[in-house]
Amino acid sequence: MIDFHSFFMVFHKIFFPQGNWYFAESSILIQLFPESFFQTIATHIFLTSTGISLGIILLSLVYKWYKKIFQ
Repeated sequence: MIDFHSFFMVFHKIFFPQGNWYFAESSILIQLFPESFFQTIATHIFLTSTGISLGIILLSLVYKWYKKIFQ
């Protein structure tokens, strides 16, 4: 499994070099959207993207096989 905290920190350092992405633990924004929220969202995006990609690959292989057999 990927260390999400390290990924999260590097991502924000790259895309927000001014440092304006870092908030205090007491910030309302952090309380509304904790790191676990972003970890869950990232996991869903990864799994959905992987599923769609595998589905497209499978459909293209079936199409190629179908085209080869029935042509």
